[in-house]
Amino acid sequence: MSLDVDTVILNMDTVNFLGISIVGQSSARGDNGIYVANIMKVIPLQAANIASGGAVALDGRISAGDMILQVNDISFDNFTNDQAVDVLR
Repeated sequence: MSLDVDTVILNMDTVNFLGISIVGQSSARGDNGIYVANIMKVIPLQAANIASGGAVALDGRISAGDMILQVNDISFDNFTNDQAVDVLR
């Protein structure tokens, strides 16, 4: 099984949160990992002429079901959900 790996750099200057929930999975097939479970949707705030949503939704390149391999030089290989949450915060 081959993976398409994309590097995504998020601009955290415009929003102060990622806006995702994550889930850890493991199976006998060896597809262990931390995955994006849900993404907070972008909601336009017309009165203020801005958008509300996390950095992931505003960027648009990450989808629910995507595996998170690394964040800021920290590999998520064999990470638990709690360990991943600590890094993502």
